[in-house]
Amino acid sequence: MNKTKTKYLVSPFILFGILFIVIISYFAFVLTFIILPTPSEENRSQLTTILLVIILGGFPTFTLAFSLNKCFSMISFDEEGVHKSLFNRFFKQDFLWKDIKEVRLFNRVDQWLFISKLSTEGMSYYQLIKNRDIIQMSFNPNILKAIRKYSSLKIENLKENQINEV
Repeated sequence: MNKTKTKYLVSPFILFGILFIVIISYFAFVLTFIILPTPSEENRSQLTTILLVIILGGFPTFTLAFSLNKCFSMISFDEEGVHKSLFNRFFKQDFLWKDIKEVRLFNRVDQWLFISKLSTEGMSYYQLIKNRDIIQMSFNPNILKAIRKYSSLKIENLKENQINEV
Protein backbone atom coordinates (compact mmCIF):
# COMPACT_ATOMS: atom_id res chain seq x y z
CA MET A 1 0.00 0.00 0.00
CA ASN A 2 1.37 3.38 -1.00
CA LYS A 3 1.27 5.76 1.95
CA THR A 4 1.05 9.44 1.21
CA LYS A 5 1.79 12.05 3.83
CA THR A 6 1.15 15.74 3.78
CA LYS A 7 3.63 17.64 5.96
CA TYR A 8 3.45 21.15 7.38
CA LEU A 9 5.56 23.25 9.71
CA VAL A 10 3.80 23.78 13.06
CA SER A 11 4.14 27.56 12.92
CA PRO A 12 6.06 29.39 10.19
CA PHE A 13 5.05 32.68 11.87
CA ILE A 14 6.86 31.79 15.11
CA LEU A 15 9.79 30.17 13.26
CA PHE A 16 10.60 33.29 11.29
CA GLY A 17 10.08 35.56 14.31
CA ILE A 18 12.40 33.52 16.56
CA LEU A 19 15.02 33.14 13.83
CA PHE A 20 14.92 36.88 13.16
CA ILE A 21 15.52 37.67 16.85
CA VAL A 22 18.32 35.10 17.11
CA ILE A 23 20.10 36.27 13.95
CA ILE A 24 19.91 39.95 14.93
CA SER A 25 21.16 39.16 18.45
CA TYR A 26 24.08 37.07 17.22
CA PHE A 27 24.96 39.77 14.69
CA ALA A 28 25.00 42.38 17.47
CA PHE A 29 27.13 40.02 19.60
CA VAL A 30 29.69 39.53 16.81
CA LEU A 31 29.65 43.23 16.00
CA THR A 32 30.18 44.21 19.64
CA PHE A 33 32.94 41.76 20.54
CA ILE A 34 34.72 40.75 17.34
CA ILE A 35 34.30 43.23 14.51
CA LEU A 36 34.28 46.54 16.37
CA PRO A 37 36.38 46.16 19.51
CA THR A 38 37.37 49.70 20.44
CA PRO A 39 39.82 51.21 22.89
CA SER A 40 36.83 52.03 25.08
CA GLU A 41 36.50 48.28 25.63
CA GLU A 42 39.33 48.52 28.12
CA ASN A 43 37.37 51.15 30.00
CA ARG A 44 34.23 49.02 29.99
CA SER A 45 33.51 47.44 33.34
CA GLN A 46 33.55 43.69 33.77
CA LEU A 47 29.87 43.75 34.77
CA THR A 48 28.93 45.55 31.55
CA THR A 49 30.83 42.96 29.50
CA ILE A 50 29.12 40.08 31.31
CA LEU A 51 25.69 41.67 30.82
CA LEU A 52 26.35 42.21 27.11
CA VAL A 53 27.44 38.58 26.71
CA ILE A 54 24.29 37.37 28.47
CA ILE A 55 21.94 39.66 26.53
CA LEU A 56 23.51 39.30 23.09
CA GLY A 57 24.77 35.71 23.35
CA GLY A 58 22.92 33.84 26.09
CA PHE A 59 19.40 35.15 25.54
CA PRO A 60 19.13 34.15 21.87
CA THR A 61 20.72 30.76 22.56
CA PHE A 62 18.21 29.96 25.31
CA THR A 63 15.33 31.35 23.24
CA LEU A 64 16.26 29.07 20.36
CA ALA A 65 16.73 26.04 22.63
CA PHE A 66 13.39 26.50 24.40
CA SER A 67 11.44 27.19 21.22
CA LEU A 68 12.85 24.32 19.12
CA ASN A 69 9.73 22.19 19.52
CA LYS A 70 7.44 25.08 18.59
CA CYS A 71 9.53 26.32 15.66
CA PHE A 72 10.88 23.25 13.90
CA SER A 73 8.26 20.56 14.53
CA MET A 74 6.47 19.09 11.54
CA ILE A 75 2.85 17.96 11.43
CA SER A 76 1.96 15.27 8.94
CA PHE A 77 -1.45 14.04 7.87
CA ASP A 78 -1.99 10.58 6.40
CA GLU A 79 -4.59 7.82 6.20
CA GLU A 80 -3.91 6.78 9.80
CA GLY A 81 -4.09 10.16 11.50
CA VAL A 82 -2.11 13.21 12.54
CA HIS A 83 1.54 12.97 13.56
CA LYS A 84 3.81 15.57 15.13
CA SER A 85 7.56 15.30 15.68
CA LEU A 86 10.68 17.39 15.97
CA PHE A 87 13.18 16.32 13.28
CA ASN A 88 11.23 13.02 12.94
CA ARG A 89 12.88 11.82 16.17
CA PHE A 90 11.87 13.85 19.22
CA PHE A 91 8.62 14.88 20.94
CA LYS A 92 6.55 12.48 18.85
CA GLN A 93 2.77 12.60 19.08
CA ASP A 94 0.47 10.37 17.06
CA PHE A 95 -3.29 10.89 16.94
CA LEU A 96 -5.33 8.34 15.01
CA TRP A 97 -8.36 9.71 13.19
CA LYS A 98 -10.67 7.50 15.26
CA ASP A 99 -9.21 8.89 18.54
CA ILE A 100 -9.61 12.56 17.61
CA LYS A 101 -12.60 14.02 19.43
CA GLU A 102 -12.44 17.60 18.28
CA VAL A 103 -10.73 19.94 15.83
CA ARG A 104 -11.03 23.62 16.75
CA LEU A 105 -9.87 26.84 15.14
CA PHE A 106 -8.82 29.65 17.49
CA ASN A 107 -8.06 33.18 16.32
CA ARG A 108 -5.14 35.06 17.85
CA VAL A 109 -2.50 37.06 15.96
CA ASP A 110 -2.31 33.98 13.76
CA GLN A 111 -5.07 31.40 13.33
CA TRP A 112 -4.34 28.27 15.37
CA LEU A 113 -5.77 24.83 14.75
CA PHE A 114 -6.11 22.55 17.77
CA ILE A 115 -6.49 18.81 17.19
CA SER A 116 -7.60 17.11 20.37
CA LYS A 117 -8.23 13.68 21.84
CA LEU A 118 -10.59 15.27 24.36
CA SER A 119 -13.39 17.82 24.31
CA THR A 120 -12.11 21.39 24.32
CA GLU A 121 -15.48 22.98 25.02
CA GLY A 122 -15.07 25.92 27.39
CA MET A 123 -11.25 25.79 27.42
CA SER A 124 -9.37 29.06 27.05
CA TYR A 125 -6.51 29.53 24.60
CA TYR A 126 -3.93 29.15 27.38
CA GLN A 127 -5.51 25.92 28.60
CA LEU A 128 -5.42 24.60 25.03
CA ILE A 129 -1.73 25.32 24.48
CA LYS A 130 -0.67 23.73 27.77
CA ASN A 131 -2.57 20.46 27.31
CA ARG A 132 -0.49 17.43 26.24
CA ASP A 133 -3.44 15.71 24.53
CA ILE A 134 -3.76 18.53 22.01
CA ILE A 135 -1.70 19.16 18.89
CA GLN A 136 -1.63 22.80 17.88
CA MET A 137 -0.50 24.34 14.65
CA SER A 138 -0.79 27.48 12.60
CA PHE A 139 -3.76 27.23 10.24
CA ASN A 140 -3.83 27.78 6.48
CA PRO A 141 -6.14 26.60 3.68
CA ASN A 142 -3.74 23.82 2.63
CA ILE A 143 -4.09 22.24 6.06
CA LEU A 144 -7.87 22.30 5.66
CA LYS A 145 -7.44 20.50 2.33
CA ALA A 146 -5.24 17.85 3.97
CA ILE A 147 -7.76 17.28 6.77
CA ARG A 148 -10.60 17.03 4.25
CA LYS A 149 -8.55 14.58 2.18
CA TYR A 150 -8.16 12.10 5.02
CA SER A 151 -11.08 12.81 7.34
CA SER A 152 -14.55 14.31 7.53
CA LEU A 153 -14.11 15.79 11.02
CA LYS A 154 -16.00 19.00 11.69
CA ILE A 155 -13.77 21.96 12.48
CA GLU A 156 -15.23 24.16 15.21
CA ASN A 157 -15.11 27.95 14.65
CA LEU A 158 -14.35 27.55 10.92
CA LYS A 159 -16.13 30.33 9.09
CA GLU A 160 -18.05 29.71 5.88
CA ASN A 161 -15.79 31.99 3.79
CA GLN A 162 -12.72 29.93 4.79
CA ILE A 163 -14.44 26.76 3.59
CA ASN A 164 -15.24 28.39 0.25
CA GLU A 165 -11.61 29.50 -0.23
CA VAL A 166 -10.62 25.84 -0.38
